[in-house]
Amino acid sequence: MARLLLIKSISFTLFFCAAYLLTGQTADSFPPPLHIPVNARYATSDHLGNIYVINARHDIEKYAPSGRLVSQYSTTRLGVPTYIDATNPLKIAVWYPSYGSIVLLDRTMTELGVLNLIDAGFPEVRVVAASQDGNFWLYDELAFKLRKVSADGTPLFESPSLQQTLEHRPVPTAIRDDGNRVFMSDTVQGLLLFDVYAQYQRTVLHQQFNDFQIIGNNVVYLDAGLLKGIDLRTFQTVSRALPAGLHVTPGKIWLTTRYLMAQEGAALSVFSLRPRE
Repeated sequence: MARLLLIKSISFTLFFCAAYLLTGQTADSFPPPLHIPVNARYATSDHLGNIYVINARHDIEKYAPSGRLVSQYSTTRLGVPTYIDATNPLKIAVWYPSYGSIVLLDRTMTELGVLNLIDAGFPEVRVVAASQDGNFWLYDELAFKLRKVSADGTPLFESPSLQQTLEHRPVPTAIRDDGNRVFMSDTVQGLLLFDVYAQYQRTVLHQQFNDFQIIGNNVVYLDAGLLKGIDLRTFQTVSRALPAGLHVTPGKIWLTTRYLMAQEGAALSVFSLRPRE
């Protein structure tokens, strides 16, 4: 029952955020931002509003929705982290591409374990993502397959070779799992749709994204200084101006299902995608 209530709460939150995104058209409609004094190399959040940052020293930091530093994790044995997946706030995944490793952290940022994809038989992986059921998605560069593996690296599902299925060999940049569907952005062909068993369904958008979020039935992304949303049912596109006066450090702006975050000088500015109360 508790899990069902949590799923309903998350679904309502995503619908609420999508509705706000599609109706808030002006740059001054964002609530005042939260400023966190950190030099972020990467930032994301979970559905509870906690914020996760890779700082300039390659440490992983967790901040409460208030901006208070809660906990921290660091390791020097796996190289430089480049990505955090906080889909499950009780099992945070941190990607260390140089060693092909995913570090799993609990809510206190204590290490739960390390999944080494090279040892698991996947030496060439471009992107990884957590699935809604606690497993992981990865794109296998050698086999040209989208794969789902367990937390110990056991293969669960895989697509056919996408090099043969699609017109061009994919060059993916991000994977998103919304619980019922899996999306992969491809810089060559656009937004690819898979089922939860890794089977390719169709190319839903012939538009390229470096990164994106799925909020309700909308794909949301940043493009040319705008926050854009495409309804995957009607394919209607809406745009929303970014916050007025935003001065983004080049390459340091991130979108989650809850926040728009940007590095401005020595601080990370966090703008809520929810309307003012």
